[in-house]
Amino acid sequence: MPRPKQEPVVAESGEPKAERFVLKKNHGLLLQGRSSQHFSAGTEFDPIKDRELVSQLFQSGAIFE
Repeated sequence: MPRPKQEPVVAESGEPKAERFVLKKNHGLLLQGRSSQHFSAGTEFDPIKDRELVSQLFQSGAIFE
């Protein structure tokens, strides 16, 4: 049975809504071996603006919704 086509999510302005990455659990990240940064569960990341940070979080094992 073919799957129904899904409409893209549209923001109020009529443009497609950008996908966001949301942390499922609290996660800490060690930056350049010197400083650490902590992110609480529910923190949202923009896939374009926070591309580098999201990549580091994925590599360190962060779980996103």
